[in-house]
Order: sequence, then C-alpha cells, then structure tokens
Amino acid sequence: ASQTDFGEAFEMLYEREPWVAMAMLLQSAFGLRRKEAVMLQPRQATANGVLRVERGAKGGRPRVIPVHTSFQASVLALCAEWVAQLHGTLDGTLAPSGLTLEQALSRYSYVMGQTGFTREGLGVTGHGMRNGFACRLLEAWGVVAPVRGGEPAALSAQVRDGALRATSEALGHSR
Repeated sequence: ASQTDFGEAFEMLYEREPWVAMAMLLQSAFGLRRKEAVMLQPRQATANGVLRVERGAKGGRPRVIPVHTSFQASVLALCAEWVAQLHGTLDGTLAPSGLTLEQALSRYSYVMGQTGFTREGLGVTGHGMRNGFACRLLEAWGVVAPVRGGEPAALSAQVRDGALRATSEALGHSR
C-alpha cells in the first residue's frame, strides 16, 4: 500500500503543472481519456447540460456526457476559468499554447509519474480516474460494479442493461 496521501499528491500536481491537474479532474468527473482531457476546450464543449467530447475522441467517435453533479459543473467552470486566464480567450485547451499535442501528452504522463500518480506510487492513475467515473455512474443506476463487490447479474435485466448502456456510451465504448 502506498504511503502517499492523495490530497498532498494532488496539491503537488497542481503546484507543478496546474493544467495537468485540471486534465486529471476532467478524467475523474467525466471519464475522459488522457488525450480527450488535454484537447478539451471547456467552453465550446459545454452546452445545454452536457459535455460534448469530439476533439481527441478515440476512433473519431464523438460522444455526449450529461453533466449530472455539482462536482462535474464545478470542474468545467474551473477548467474554463483556467483556459481564459492561460490563453486570454475562451477558445483554448488546458495545455499551454507552446506545446504540440504530442508534447502535451508526454508532459502530462511525465508529471503524473513524478507526482506519484502511478500504480506503484499512489495506486491511482489518470486512467484510474476514468474507471472511478464508470463505477460512480453505475452506482447512480443502483448497480455496484463487480470490481467493487457487486453482482450485476442479480439485478433485473432492464436496470442492468440500462446502466451498462449509459456507462458504455459515456465512456465512448458504444458503436
């Protein structure tokens, strides 16, 4: 087990690279992949209570994620404010403008590793934030994920299938 405190590690991450911390928050709040979080333009992607994920979407398949919680709304507002301060416009992404996408993704991974967000360090990774989002989304449907001790097979097919479909779509796994 890790001796690193999550809150302390997150503070260290924010102090070192605030935009990487914001990307990780987006991963936690919306289940975004690393590339999607880094490329997100918070103001342009948010409308009518949903987050539209288009830029960086795997396989070029855009998706819509409903903004259900105050945590999600707060993360979007924080990220939009960050972009406005960083770029002086609402149109930018989280990453500094001097970085190419490849450089931003590399920097994200490097800083996450240096601040303890690894399997070996905290036992928490950016992709793990995505997994946590999936578990929370299932729980909102009343389904406990097997990784958390649940047995979805014990539920009615209608509830289970609805929960799995909604979660799969939010993660960008549906076709």
